[in-house]
Amino acid sequence: KQWYQRRVAITAGERHNTDLQSELFARDREVMSLKHSLERLRATYLELVKNNSALEEKLVQQECKHDTEKVKFENSILMLTEKLIEQRKKSEQLEQENAKAVRDCRYVFIIG
Repeated sequence: KQWYQRRVAITAGERHNTDLQSELFARDREVMSLKHSLERLRATYLELVKNNSALEEKLVQQECKHDTEKVKFENSILMLTEKLIEQRKKSEQLEQENAKAVRDCRYVFIIG
C-alpha cells in the first residue's frame, strides 16, 4: 500500500512537472511570437519615420516654391498696378489737354 501511494504521488508529481513544462513551452512560444511582432513593429515604425521625413522635406520644398511664386505674383501685381496708375494719369492729362484744345478752338471760333 505504501508503495502504491508513493507511486501515485510520483506520478502526480510527474504529471504536474509535465503540465508546468507544457505551460513554460507555451509561454516561451508566446514570448518569441511577441518579440517577433515587436521587431516587425520597430521595422515598420522606422520605415514610417523615414517616409515621414521624406514627406516633410518635400513639403518644405513645396512651401519654398509656393513662397517664391507668391512673391513673383505679388511683384507682378504691383508692377501692373503702377502701370495702371501711370496710364490713368496720362489719360487724365490727355483729357485735360483735349478739353483745353476744345475750349481754345471754341474761343478761336467765337472770336474769329
